Amino acid sequence: MTQSLTIEKVERFIDNFIENKKPPIGFLRKYRKKTGISSSQIRLSNKSAEDKLNRCNLIFVADRPNFYFLRVSLALRKLGYKTCLITRWGVTKDERRFFNTVFIYNNFKELRLLKNIKKSKIYVQQWIGYNFLPVYISLIVNRKIGCNINDYTSTIHKDKKDYSLFNFVKAELDFDFKCEKYILNNIDFVTSFYSDKAYHPFGKKIVKRVNKHLHFFPCYPITDFFYNKKRKLNSKNFNFLYVGMVAREGQISSERLEGTIEKYTDNKFHFSIFNNPQVTFADNKKSFKSKYRYIFEILKKNKYLNFQKGYFPWKLKNFTSKYHFASFPLFTGRVFSKYAFENHVHTKIFTNIEQCLPIVVSYKHKALYNYVKKHKLGITIDNKQQLKNFDKVIKSKIKNYSDLIQNIINYRKKYSMENRVKFIIQKMKIKRSHFNIGRSK
Repeated sequence: MTQSLTIEKVERFIDNFIENKKPPIGFLRKYRKKTGISSSQIRLSNKSAEDKLNRCNLIFVADRPNFYFLRVSLALRKLGYKTCLITRWGVTKDERRFFNTVFIYNNFKELRLLKNIKKSKIYVQQWIGYNFLPVYISLIVNRKIGCNINDYTSTIHKDKKDYSLFNFVKAELDFDFKCEKYILNNIDFVTSFYSDKAYHPFGKKIVKRVNKHLHFFPCYPITDFFYNKKRKLNSKNFNFLYVGMVAREGQISSERLEGTIEKYTDNKFHFSIFNNPQVTFADNKKSFKSKYRYIFEILKKNKYLNFQKGYFPWKLKNFTSKYHFASFPLFTGRVFSKYAFENHVHTKIFTNIEQCLPIVVSYKHKALYNYVKKHKLGITIDNKQQLKNFDKVIKSKIKNYSDLIQNIINYRKKYSMENRVKFIIQKMKIKRSHFNIGRSK
């Protein structure tokens, strides 16, 4: 089935479901305008693009890039590698500095230029509904590439009927599944935030590719984003922080936080929410309030709650000094598969580690729970009874706060992206020898 995929079929899919539809062209223009696209972001259609791309050691390709590529790129540049980002959405002025060059494409067919890039390695970002992108690049260049998996379409949902909640139609998802199978069977180097057990439902053939072609490689913390001041626990007021995606008004999602807010604030713990800035970036005050009306309704009646648009990871350390703990949602959303919660280690955990915040995590988020417990990075809520007696559990487990802080400091030294990126260099065989670039500044 996966072998039947062709460039022409992928382009037909893009024309029918993606181009000028996801996102609508008006929203994309608004977002780009907000980023301030200028000469520092070169159009992929520009005559100089091919030469510049051929001079990169690693090319990142994304629709809208996440902060994983940013951290990998920064770590590579510190080692003297030259990186380029190709994106449809564009990036902010601040974000551009993490790559040597940023290229913008207006339509996906412009990516056909990559067939002329022979020596630079290529690393493509996947999203649910966007499995076509790594497949498209693989077919265009007809050589080995890397792919980073954000979420596996096959494992994330409980029931196919829930797909409509994510603005998909059957034909779109059928094609997404085909592309996912292609990635699992054919892409030479695949990284993901999923544990090895996540591949068992895909069958023995795929399981055999684990640790050979399919690798657990989460969004490790990078030193540039570290909060390095000493944290002290205030015995009178405990401040908890959630950093990450928040469900919009009317959206059914694992990121709905009403239950978590209630658990913290009913026990008179101060609880702050910093939304994902990529999602809120293009919003003005009015549109932000409209999208999250239910949160603002809770805010009116709750003096212990704080809600903000959020901060990019390189700025976050300037806004976290008053917090003592980070938290994940204490409950799980109904539309997401239990299998995903058992195997997916979110980027959020590493954002919190960068801030040197001990993490509160519930047993309901099994993969995160196990990761925090293994590395002693925070407080684990171990069962229903502990969740019921939440305030007592928190207060009983904060006595070793200084030890938790030291554990995070030790973890950051060992598992920094600067150290871990060497694995990507080795597996993708990224070399600096096809031109002399010296050390990146």
